[in-house]
Amino acid sequence: MYPDKKMKIKFLISAKVCLYGLAVAVTAWTLLASQACPAAESGSHEHSGASRILTNGIEVRSREMILQVLALRDDVLRVRFTPNGEFPEDASWAVPADIRNRSAGITPESDDKTFGFHTNVLRVRIQRATLRLSVVDLEGHVLQEVRKSVV
Repeated sequence: MYPDKKMKIKFLISAKVCLYGLAVAVTAWTLLASQACPAAESGSHEHSGASRILTNGIEVRSREMILQVLALRDDVLRVRFTPNGEFPEDASWAVPADIRNRSAGITPESDDKTFGFHTNVLRVRIQRATLRLSVVDLEGHVLQEVRKSVV
């Protein structure tokens, strides 16, 4: 699969960087959401939101809170969160606009308990009752999971 050892090492490092970035984004989302949603601290698990499938992801709303998960590539997700119903300007000093605006194809997946989608590499699930986010590979291995309820 890899013509030489250097290419294999480069691929493995890239995969670790992507997973680290996803872990940071999901952790930040969890902390912000728990601060923005008093219900998370009170133990209430009532969710009064709705989801909207986007061409490359999903957007979930609960009261004023919005969670958006976008597939930039089959193996790269962008997680955005706002507690006040409106996203700030789409700008970043660290990620160029052409990368933020990339898009991968998704297949929506929803059932009675979750909203979500999958790419050719990842599966994203958001629990309806708690808005807990989990990202797994297509074999079911957990790559990132929020353990605390945010609503």
